[in-house]
Amino acid sequence: MDNTGNCSLIIRGDNINLAEIEENLQIKPSRVVRKGEIISKTIGKSQYNVWVFEIKFGKNKLPNIALEEMLTAISSSKTYLKGLIDTVDIRIKCYVQSDYAQVGFEISPNVLKKLADMNMKLEISILSWGGVKS
Repeated sequence: MDNTGNCSLIIRGDNINLAEIEENLQIKPSRVVRKGEIISKTIGKSQYNVWVFEIKFGKNKLPNIALEEMLTAISSSKTYLKGLIDTVDIRIKCYVQSDYAQVGFEISPNVLKKLADMNMKLEISILSWGGVKS
């Protein structure tokens, strides 16, 4: 199995206005969670309002391409997002899942520059099932 997963823009905070975020970013969220909603049996209730926009990747799309698509989608809202950074938690989370023990992917200098220009946190989360290629 190739690496699969998603890159998500996550905006999280106590008093964020979910409709305002959608209006300013001009993007429909993949999901929203309101403070107090149950996320899962393990996690329990959400302590925050959460707005998430997600781009999936897999066999035909590498994580770097998904990251680049994400940054392109939000680039026109750079000023708005930078204005929120001091009051809410904003990050791009790249979740990668693999059947194999060794997981690797690259992030291009262009994508790293765009992340830095937007002052955007990047979180990488990897789930490996520990198998080996035969």
